[in-house]
Amino acid sequence: MDREEVEALVFDYDGTLSPIGSEAGVSRELLDILNLLKNMYKLIVASTRDCRFLMEKIGFFDAFVCSNGLEAIIGDVVVHKKGVLQIERTKKLEELKKMADEECLKVEEKMSLDGKLIGLGISWRRCGEKPNCIDEIIREAIRGELVIEWYQRPFVEVYVDKAGKMEGLKIANAILNIERFAYFGDSESDLESLKNASISVFVRNSYNSHLNPPTTYTVNEGELSSFLAKKFAR
Repeated sequence: MDREEVEALVFDYDGTLSPIGSEAGVSRELLDILNLLKNMYKLIVASTRDCRFLMEKIGFFDAFVCSNGLEAIIGDVVVHKKGVLQIERTKKLEELKKMADEECLKVEEKMSLDGKLIGLGISWRRCGEKPNCIDEIIREAIRGELVIEWYQRPFVEVYVDKAGKMEGLKIANAILNIERFAYFGDSESDLESLKNASISVFVRNSYNSHLNPPTTYTVNEGELSSFLAKKFAR
């Protein structure tokens, strides 16, 4: 592979750059190779995590597509979907958060840069079975015209507006003048971006055995650093 084939490397975060559920973040080995690649490509992250979280973990990246495309930081430019500004929707999300009151639930708040709640990620992996409150939350989300993103695992996300990583990535590519990019992802929320990438890399981990998207490469999660060094760091 000629590294000049693409101008940017775009990564999902959880399950790609960092193990799912890990508080440790990106490994030192992977950070080292990413810092090397920054001299050759634009580095972009496209994640369901919020911007503050991503900037704290990988602040040296060139662009951050956050909260499943609802908000993005591209150099000195900040963009967001209209729904982020609709206070009644953020208030409804606050109500749903209170409903997720089972101790076994793991609730991730997705905050906008100005401090509003714009998304929730709710995992019941530790619960054994799906708590009744999940169905109640979904019913209320539908009633409040919020956007629900389902996954083929014990996890669901609710957002104030419809977006998607590829939608935010198109804006980042336009601002950064990127025509060809490589995309690295592991979940349902990455499928559209993988399909649109010049080079697509599916990252296999213990949570995505149900997925087999047609991609240029498939790499095991623990081998991403060596794959990047071999294929892109030339």
